Amino acid sequence: MSSDADYAAFLKKSQKDYSQSYEEDPSKQAATTTASTAQSEVHPAVRALGERFFVSDADEPFEGVSFAWDKGTLPTEDEFGDLIGVQNGREIKLLEPNKWDVHGEYQDVIEAVTKASSGAAVKVYRVEGAGSRVEYFVVGVDSGEGKVVGVKVLSIES
Repeated sequence: MSSDADYAAFLKKSQKDYSQSYEEDPSKQAATTTASTAQSEVHPAVRALGERFFVSDADEPFEGVSFAWDKGTLPTEDEFGDLIGVQNGREIKLLEPNKWDVHGEYQDVIEAVTKASSGAAVKVYRVEGAGSRVEYFVVGVDSGEGKVVGVKVLSIES
């Protein structure tokens, strides 16, 4: 016959609340950038997008970003990696907006970033994460403010 301690352990395990969300070990979570921007620093044209979502395997909202940048041109892939603080070994590709938005679904996003960057050229940086995670940064340079401004979004690509 089982002891009282064994029975108590069985009851405790059987009554565990499984409705709480599962949290992975932080060391095993997929890498994403830590780049974030206070909402007050986001250009009004970007804020006007509101709750605009990027359609992928996980529909995620666009988030405004702003980084200090004293050069008048967009950063190279390596410079952009340093700017957003990604870890070495993650691939970053620079894309034309029409290569990222092949169906013209995100023209409003591109126009908002163009407006935020005072009409400067807009480019898309594709930053690979772990597994099928990819972050897209749609940005331009606001030379007057000395910033790279735009939006970022997480995409799950299978």
